[in-house]
Amino acid sequence: MKRKLIAVFLMLIMLCTCLVGCGGNSASPKDKYGIISSSEAEVEQIKKIMKVEDEKEVSEMTFYLGTIKGENVVLVKNELGKVNAALATQILLDKFGVTKIIGADCFTSLKDDYEEGSLVVARDTIQSDFDASGAGYAVAEIPDTGLGAFATDVDLHKSALDIIKKEASGATVYEVSICSGDKYELSKAEIDKIVEDHDGDVYDMDSAAIGQVCYLSGTPYIIIGTISGPETPNENVAKIVQKLVEVE
Repeated sequence: MKRKLIAVFLMLIMLCTCLVGCGGNSASPKDKYGIISSSEAEVEQIKKIMKVEDEKEVSEMTFYLGTIKGENVVLVKNELGKVNAALATQILLDKFGVTKIIGADCFTSLKDDYEEGSLVVARDTIQSDFDASGAGYAVAEIPDTGLGAFATDVDLHKSALDIIKKEASGATVYEVSICSGDKYELSKAEIDKIVEDHDGDVYDMDSAAIGQVCYLSGTPYIIIGTISGPETPNENVAKIVQKLVEVE
């Protein structure tokens, strides 16, 4: 009799486990968002929409842990440069367990018809100063990936565009290829070269490194921001970040 009761009990446990773990209506784990920016002004705007619950210092960077509309987020200001951006992204993934990355920054226009103050949503990111052609790779191609451009996540890209249409309907927005390099200011000749070689739209020192880390780790990512000076905040960017976290 005891054996029968034990067998029935075990069967019930297995059935409950299956219903919870395998059922079509079971809840999936919630996403945790990593938000990264090299602009102090943009970081301050995003902190205003956050409920900051803790701060952690890692590799001389401050990571702000908290929520946006109840969704878990970790915000960091990375220092300029692709190495710093890659480091910040990897820390977000490894130490804080984020599942999606949102880059929010300011960009230099590479094309004359792109207006300052306009919003941008990245299609992809390219390391325009990476050249291993001497080792047999195409210019900007990252070894062992076969890629010179890292596409942003399709769903995040679409959501960002939809949010801009609803929340910032009067703003001009461009879907762009972001070129990144480890030089703060570019000459006219350098800009022309990037456009000629990569058909780049805007430039920064960070985004393509974020893209490579996200590609290698299989992490969905999107980059949004403004065509403007490095310390010119745009409240629309924080608003888009907030809505992205809510929607996704």
